[in-house]
Amino acid sequence: MVLDLDRLHFGEKAAGLGKRPDPDPRKLPAIRVDVRDFVFDQRNFGHVEAEFARGTAGMTLNRFTMEHAAYRAEGRGSWLMGDAGAECELDFDVTTNQWFIERVYD
Repeated sequence: MVLDLDRLHFGEKAAGLGKRPDPDPRKLPAIRVDVRDFVFDQRNFGHVEAEFARGTAGMTLNRFTMEHAAYRAEGRGSWLMGDAGAECELDFDVTTNQWFIERVYD
């Protein structure tokens, strides 16, 4: 599956939807993501790229990058089903743009 979007903005969860079962990562397709303006719950993550591979135990995040005027993050991770249920792991590095942070947030 390919998700190639100029903009993707998620707001708050809509009221009245009720409890839904957690998705099983073993049943999701491989996904390649390129979203140039990603906002989740009013938090701007900038340009997000990711590559998810599907395996027998779940999903592996082979790589991801987030580029925002204030920072750049890159890393990898996984969402796998283990004996105790779903296990998530995310390993990433962040580099900040101190000039941007000082100008905008001071």
